[in-house]
Amino acid sequence: MEQPSWRFVLAAALGVGACILPRQRTHVYWLVPDLGRNHERLLVEALSALTVGCLIAKLVGTAQERHRLTMARMQSIAEMNHLYGMR
Repeated sequence: MEQPSWRFVLAAALGVGACILPRQRTHVYWLVPDLGRNHERLLVEALSALTVGCLIAKLVGTAQERHRLTMARMQSIAEMNHLYGMR
């Protein structure tokens, strides 16, 4: 099976991370404002957002691969039906 390209994974990870990070920062600020130093929290939150982004990119890549395989299987079945229907 073909793996998603590293550019796709990076773009998806950064995109999802960019969406998750502000929400995560807001929740931490509201719920636990005295949790520790700000730059340490930002680093941890950014890494967790990037991790979630990578997981989502992998999920999307797997779904794309399954779709591609299903379409190839359907094409093969259609060709077999056409061949046997001609007789």
